[in-house]
Amino acid sequence: RQHAFAGYTRFRRSIDFSYATRHHAVDWNLVGAPRTRPNKWRIELFPPDLWKEWSWATDDFGQSYYVEYWRRLAPAPEPRVLALVADDAVLVLLGRHFSYVRNRRRRPPDRPVAACADAVDRALDRRDRDDALDLLALDAGHGIVQDDGTWLVSLSLQPWHHGRRLFDDVLFADTPPPPPRLIGAPCKRHPHCLLKWPPFTFDIFECHSLASPDPLRSTATFLQAFDLPGAAGRGESPAHAETP
Repeated sequence: RQHAFAGYTRFRRSIDFSYATRHHAVDWNLVGAPRTRPNKWRIELFPPDLWKEWSWATDDFGQSYYVEYWRRLAPAPEPRVLALVADDAVLVLLGRHFSYVRNRRRRPPDRPVAACADAVDRALDRRDRDDALDLLALDAGHGIVQDDGTWLVSLSLQPWHHGRRLFDDVLFADTPPPPPRLIGAPCKRHPHCLLKWPPFTFDIFECHSLASPDPLRSTATFLQAFDLPGAAGRGESPAHAETP
C-alpha cells in the first residue's frame, strides 16, 4: 500500500484562520479520472518552524478526519527553488531536497479507477499481471542533491530506485535524452519560459536561486544554478556538458 500525488496549492486567509486548497495534477490513487473536488485543509501556525494541517471535512462530532504536524528543516545551505510542471510529470527542488512524480506511461484502464490498490488486488486475483503493472506504473520519490551535483533518490514508490540517480537511472533510464534547453524569451512583463527535455516539455512554474540572480539568462546558467544534467562539471551525464 502506497500513495503519491503532485499538483499545486492555493492559500487563502480568513478572519479566523488560513486555509489551503490542493489541486492534484497527478494522483497514484486515481486512474483515468481526476478527483471530483480538490483537497482542502485549515492551517494552524506555531512560529517559527511548526504548523498543523487540519482536514476541512469533519466527522459527526465536528472533529477533523485527520491532522498532520509539519516542521521546517534547517535553512538550506544553497537557497534555491525550482518547480517544473509538465503534462505528465512534476519536479520540485528546495535547496538540496527534491521530489518528483511521473504519471503512468502505459495504457489507461477501460474505466476510471478511484482506489488503485483495490484495482491492483482485483487484477492479481484474476491473474492479469499486465493490468496490475499498468496500474502500478507511476514513478514518485524524494532525494537529495549531492555535493558533486548528482540527484540521488533516497525514497521511492519503487524500492529498486533507492540510491539511484534520478535522471540517468530513473526518468531517462530507457533512452538517454538530448541535452535540455530553454525555450522562450523571459522578460519582466512575460516571464514565462519552457524547458524542453524530451520526452518532457516543462513549464518553469517557479525558479529562484540566490547564487544566480538571473538563472533564466541562458540554458547554461539555468543548468548550473540547479545542478541539472549538462551543467559544466556538475551533475549527471557529463557528455551533455556542451549544452549552450
